[in-house]
Amino acid sequence: MRINFKNLTVQVLIAIVIGIFIGQFFPAFGVELKVLGDIFVKLIKMVIAPIVFFTIVIGFANMGDMKKIGRIGGKALLYFEIVTTFAMAIGIAVMYIVRPGTGMDISKVGATASWNLCSASFRTAWSAPLPRAKCFPSCSSPSCSVLPWPDSAKRPSLSPSFSRK
Repeated sequence: MRINFKNLTVQVLIAIVIGIFIGQFFPAFGVELKVLGDIFVKLIKMVIAPIVFFTIVIGFANMGDMKKIGRIGGKALLYFEIVTTFAMAIGIAVMYIVRPGTGMDISKVGATASWNLCSASFRTAWSAPLPRAKCFPSCSSPSCSVLPWPDSAKRPSLSPSFSRK
Protein backbone atom coordinates (compact mmCIF):
# COMPACT_ATOMS: atom_id res chain seq x y z
CA MET A 1 0.00 0.00 0.00
CA ARG A 2 1.35 3.37 -1.00
CA ILE A 3 0.91 6.47 1.20
CA ASN A 4 -0.55 9.47 -0.60
CA PHE A 5 1.39 12.45 0.79
CA LYS A 6 -0.91 14.89 -1.05
CA ASN A 7 -3.83 13.82 1.15
CA LEU A 8 -4.55 16.48 3.81
CA THR A 9 -5.25 13.88 6.51
CA VAL A 10 -1.85 12.27 5.94
CA GLN A 11 -0.17 15.68 6.08
CA VAL A 12 -1.89 16.56 9.38
CA LEU A 13 -0.92 13.21 10.92
CA ILE A 14 2.70 13.67 9.83
CA ALA A 15 2.71 17.20 11.31
CA ILE A 16 1.37 15.81 14.61
CA VAL A 17 4.12 13.19 14.74
CA ILE A 18 6.78 15.80 13.95
CA GLY A 19 5.37 18.11 16.66
CA ILE A 20 5.47 15.30 19.24
CA PHE A 21 9.04 14.46 18.21
CA ILE A 22 10.21 18.08 18.50
CA GLY A 23 8.44 18.56 21.85
CA GLN A 24 9.94 15.39 23.29
CA PHE A 25 13.53 15.60 22.04
CA PHE A 26 14.06 19.34 21.39
CA PRO A 27 11.84 21.21 23.90
CA ALA A 28 13.79 24.49 23.67
CA PHE A 29 13.33 24.56 19.90
CA GLY A 30 9.66 23.72 20.43
CA VAL A 31 9.26 26.78 22.65
CA GLU A 32 10.82 28.93 19.94
CA LEU A 33 8.26 27.57 17.46
CA LYS A 34 5.41 28.86 19.64
CA VAL A 35 5.26 32.03 17.55
CA LEU A 36 4.48 29.99 14.43
CA GLY A 37 1.80 28.07 16.30
CA ASP A 38 0.19 31.29 17.55
CA ILE A 39 0.19 32.75 14.04
CA PHE A 40 -1.36 29.56 12.66
CA VAL A 41 -4.14 29.53 15.25
CA LYS A 42 -4.91 33.21 14.60
CA LEU A 43 -5.07 32.58 10.85
CA ILE A 44 -7.46 29.68 11.38
CA LYS A 45 -9.67 31.80 13.64
CA MET A 46 -9.66 34.54 11.01
CA VAL A 47 -10.81 32.18 8.24
CA ILE A 48 -13.44 30.11 10.09
CA ALA A 49 -16.19 32.77 10.38
CA PRO A 50 -16.25 33.72 6.66
CA ILE A 51 -16.16 30.06 5.61
CA VAL A 52 -19.15 29.20 7.82
CA PHE A 53 -21.04 32.31 6.74
CA PHE A 54 -20.52 31.79 3.01
CA THR A 55 -21.29 28.08 3.29
CA ILE A 56 -24.67 28.91 4.83
CA VAL A 57 -25.39 31.70 2.32
CA ILE A 58 -24.51 29.51 -0.66
CA GLY A 59 -26.59 26.67 0.77
CA PHE A 60 -29.63 28.95 1.12
CA ALA A 61 -29.08 30.44 -2.34
CA ASN A 62 -29.01 26.99 -3.94
CA MET A 63 -32.24 25.90 -2.20
CA GLY A 64 -34.47 28.38 -3.95
CA ASP A 65 -37.72 27.47 -2.13
CA MET A 66 -38.44 29.75 0.83
CA LYS A 67 -40.68 27.16 2.54
CA LYS A 68 -37.84 24.67 2.43
CA ILE A 69 -35.47 27.24 3.95
CA GLY A 70 -37.97 27.89 6.75
CA ARG A 71 -38.40 24.19 7.47
CA ILE A 72 -34.66 23.61 7.56
CA GLY A 73 -34.16 26.69 9.76
CA GLY A 74 -36.80 25.42 12.18
CA LYS A 75 -35.22 21.98 12.26
CA ALA A 76 -31.79 23.52 12.85
CA LEU A 77 -33.14 25.62 15.72
CA LEU A 78 -34.86 22.60 17.27
CA TYR A 79 -31.70 20.53 16.87
CA PHE A 80 -29.63 23.31 18.48
CA GLU A 81 -31.97 23.56 21.47
CA ILE A 82 -32.10 19.79 22.03
CA VAL A 83 -28.34 19.27 21.70
CA THR A 84 -27.61 22.27 23.95
CA THR A 85 -29.98 20.91 26.61
CA PHE A 86 -28.31 17.49 26.47
CA ALA A 87 -24.85 19.07 26.66
CA MET A 88 -25.84 21.11 29.72
CA ALA A 89 -27.39 18.06 31.40
CA ILE A 90 -24.25 16.01 30.73
CA GLY A 91 -22.05 18.84 32.03
CA ILE A 92 -24.07 19.20 35.22
CA ALA A 93 -24.12 15.43 35.78
CA VAL A 94 -20.33 15.21 35.29
CA MET A 95 -19.89 18.14 37.69
CA TYR A 96 -21.83 16.33 40.41
CA ILE A 97 -20.02 13.04 39.78
CA VAL A 98 -16.44 14.32 39.37
CA ARG A 99 -16.79 17.30 41.76
CA PRO A 100 -14.00 19.44 40.28
CA GLY A 101 -12.11 21.55 42.79
CA THR A 102 -12.74 19.25 45.73
CA GLY A 103 -9.61 19.01 47.84
CA MET A 104 -7.94 22.11 46.39
CA ASP A 105 -6.02 24.34 48.74
CA ILE A 106 -7.53 27.78 48.20
CA SER A 107 -6.10 29.42 51.30
CA LYS A 108 -3.87 31.73 49.23
CA VAL A 109 -6.47 32.64 46.61
CA GLY A 110 -7.89 35.60 48.52
CA ALA A 111 -4.54 37.41 48.45
CA THR A 112 -4.32 37.25 44.67
CA ALA A 113 -7.97 37.62 43.70
CA SER A 114 -8.40 40.54 41.34
CA TRP A 115 -12.10 41.09 42.08
CA ASN A 116 -13.24 40.42 45.63
CA LEU A 117 -17.04 40.55 45.83
CA CYS A 118 -16.79 41.88 49.37
CA SER A 119 -14.37 44.67 48.48
CA ALA A 120 -15.22 48.33 48.57
CA SER A 121 -14.88 48.64 44.79
CA PHE A 122 -17.63 46.06 44.31
CA ARG A 123 -19.86 47.49 47.03
CA THR A 124 -19.66 51.04 45.70
CA ALA A 125 -20.38 49.98 42.12
CA TRP A 126 -24.07 49.49 42.91
CA SER A 127 -26.48 51.89 44.52
CA ALA A 128 -28.90 49.28 45.90
CA PRO A 129 -28.29 48.28 49.51
CA LEU A 130 -27.08 44.77 50.16
CA PRO A 131 -28.79 42.62 52.80
CA ARG A 132 -27.16 42.37 56.22
CA ALA A 133 -25.42 39.05 55.73
CA LYS A 134 -21.95 37.74 55.14
CA CYS A 135 -21.03 37.90 51.46
CA PHE A 136 -19.12 34.66 51.28
CA PRO A 137 -17.74 32.30 53.91
CA SER A 138 -14.21 32.88 52.65
CA CYS A 139 -14.48 36.67 52.85
CA SER A 140 -12.13 38.15 55.41
CA SER A 141 -13.33 41.72 55.02
CA PRO A 142 -14.87 43.10 58.25
CA SER A 143 -17.39 45.08 56.20
CA CYS A 144 -19.08 42.00 54.73
CA SER A 145 -21.62 41.78 57.52
CA VAL A 146 -22.88 45.36 57.16
CA LEU A 147 -24.61 47.36 54.49
CA PRO A 148 -22.34 48.89 51.88
CA TRP A 149 -23.08 52.37 53.23
CA PRO A 150 -23.88 53.45 56.76
CA ASP A 151 -27.61 53.95 57.28
CA SER A 152 -27.10 57.65 57.97
CA ALA A 153 -24.96 58.29 54.89
CA LYS A 154 -26.42 59.43 51.60
CA ARG A 155 -26.36 56.51 49.17
CA PRO A 156 -25.00 57.29 45.70
CA SER A 157 -27.42 56.91 42.83
CA LEU A 158 -26.80 55.95 39.24
CA SER A 159 -29.78 57.97 38.04
CA PRO A 160 -29.76 61.76 37.97
CA SER A 161 -31.52 63.36 40.92
CA PHE A 162 -34.03 66.13 40.27
CA SER A 163 -34.81 68.36 43.19
CA ARG A 164 -37.64 70.89 43.44
CA LYS A 165 -36.62 74.39 44.34
